[in-house]
Amino acid sequence: MGTIAIGDIHGNLRALEDLLNGISKEVGAEDTVVFLGDYIDRGPDSKGCIERIIAFQSDMKANVVPLLGNHEEWLLQTTVTTRVTHGLSGWKRLRRFGATPPQRHRGSKKKPKS
Repeated sequence: MGTIAIGDIHGNLRALEDLLNGISKEVGAEDTVVFLGDYIDRGPDSKGCIERIIAFQSDMKANVVPLLGNHEEWLLQTTVTTRVTHGLSGWKRLRRFGATPPQRHRGSKKKPKS
């Protein structure tokens, strides 16, 4: 029984594919593959990385454990705040996944306080 930890993918689908193709034949039902988060941002295909991890989890007999990293936490915070987190616009990220922000997030200006 073994454990493999994978982290800091950051939207690099090509590297993720290479890694998963390399371990797929070696991982059995008694093994655990832990994804340590930070699947999104920086690289060209965050959505593809998420989809690939979901497919890997479905296809493998191993126990696959996907954890949230700080980038995923920031993305989830977007649904409850309009704040820009660490210089990254959460709704910009969510649009890559096909999400549409609520009206209050669509570039409307806040009214100045009287």
